[in-house]
Amino acid sequence: MEMDLGEFADHKYDTPVSTEGAMRAPAAKVVSTEVVYGQSGDQIHRGYLSQSVTTEAKSALIVIHEWWGLNEDIHAMTEQLAAQGYTALAVDLYDGKSATQVRAAYELSTNLSSNEERGLANLKAAYDYLEAEMGATKIGVIGWCLGGKWSLKTALM
Repeated sequence: MEMDLGEFADHKYDTPVSTEGAMRAPAAKVVSTEVVYGQSGDQIHRGYLSQSVTTEAKSALIVIHEWWGLNEDIHAMTEQLAAQGYTALAVDLYDGKSATQVRAAYELSTNLSSNEERGLANLKAAYDYLEAEMGATKIGVIGWCLGGKWSLKTALM
């Protein structure tokens, strides 16, 4: 029996693959670490922070994963952005879960969409962390696929 993916029907045969950009080594030396960037109620917000070793960034980016979740590809893209001089924080909107199969990705994204307030609280915590803890004076947001949708929601907050 085939799964009904609704608006995601075009993705039924997708698999998470690294992009050419993610597979390249960063153009400059970066340091990356897992961080806790806030808490909303019982939800602890964890993500992946990357910074340039050679440049002190005053601009930061919130990086929002695609529907597969915060995986190695998103880590690599976060490092690429840090190499360009940004403090880059990849958020985890799935609370530590990720997917390698379409069905799991669909379920994770549907669960997130049904609890928009929780997702927005996570993104607000990321913004506050970059501003207060990292000293960012300018903060942007970037995302792929599902992350693009949440980037727009973040910009409209």
